[in-house]
Order: sequence, then C-alpha cells, then structure tokens
Amino acid sequence: PSPPPPGSIWAQDVDAVIIPATACGGSAILSFSQSQTQIIAVEENQTSMQVPPEPLGIKAIRVHSYLEALGWLVAHRAGISADSLSSSLSSIRCLSIFSD
Repeated sequence: PSPPPPGSIWAQDVDAVIIPATACGGSAILSFSQSQTQIIAVEENQTSMQVPPEPLGIKAIRVHSYLEALGWLVAHRAGISADSLSSSLSSIRCLSIFSD
C-alpha cells in the first residue's frame, strides 16, 4: 500500500473528540470509545439521532456548551484536571432575612 498523504490524521493521533450529546451512535465514536480518546458530549446541541453515550457504555465527559468543551480541552492539554476547576460545594442560599 502507498503511504498516507502528508498531514493525514489517524485514530491513534486523536486525543479528544467533541460531539453533540445525542449523537454517539456513529461508527467513529463507537470506535473511539474503545481507545484512550476522550469523548466530550455537548448537551446544548440536540440532534435527531437521539443516541446518548450512557446506554452504549461510552464513557463521555458531559458538558453544557461548546465553550465549556473548549475549556475542558485547554485544561486537559495543560495537564490540569477539569474536576479541580469546578466546585463540589452547594450554592449559598438565604437562610433568613433580618429587618431593622
């Protein structure tokens, strides 16, 4: 066989893929789910496919937006755990209101 053209991207070269959260049934994503490739599923982009990652056993990182997905990629590339960037604390709520 002839060598691949310069600039070709092979599956083993892909570190992460970003997809709509309901579009996980394609052959490429199913293949990537069997590798070390991180799959980032964006919830704000709905599709007619309606195939989420969980029923297929795909370990996907769920994010709300493409901007959040980009932030996750930047943190991952810099070696920063995305979990360290989010708080596990509940939001503050008002317990009582004092009046003078």
